[in-house]
Amino acid sequence: MDLSLYFMCDSPILKLSDGLVHHIYRRSKPRFFAALFILEPDKESTLNYDGLNLPFRYIRGDGMEHLYVLIMRDIIDRSTTTKLNQFLEEAAHYYVTCMSTLDYRKYGKKGSLAFLKPYNDYMPEVTLLELSAASSFVLLYPAGISTFKNVEDASEFLIKELHYNEGLMEEAYVNVLAPQKPKD
Repeated sequence: MDLSLYFMCDSPILKLSDGLVHHIYRRSKPRFFAALFILEPDKESTLNYDGLNLPFRYIRGDGMEHLYVLIMRDIIDRSTTTKLNQFLEEAAHYYVTCMSTLDYRKYGKKGSLAFLKPYNDYMPEVTLLELSAASSFVLLYPAGISTFKNVEDASEFLIKELHYNEGLMEEAYVNVLAPQKPKD
């Protein structure tokens, strides 16, 4: 994994939209721009997006957890490689490496990366996340992100819109993002 292929890109005069933290650029083929969004447990997500994405947790050096979603915004080379998800994972590792270095200076301990648990064993590419204090759910699947008010609506979307088999919906793991108290 060559993390030197990635750069964080932000314009100092651009006002970032709600939840947008950074843009990450990959300078080698397939070149792409990805947007990094943070999800907060007490704010309803408005993140609805068609396209490749990768959710992950970043656990800071002080133990506080943050949940991010990396979204493929522009595939500059128009690549259709099946490895694009692998490159998004590398971009997530790049971001965590940068933040971890800062955390070590600030907290004396490096941060770490963790991926979310899949919806179930039959659907490893699908993730369901509850933003507990906002009473909303975020469904992350290979071709996009959709938000819902409850698990039933998310399951119905998987069946009716994405054509998953209804039998696969019986066992579902819901990742939870709950408010945390700051560490002293």
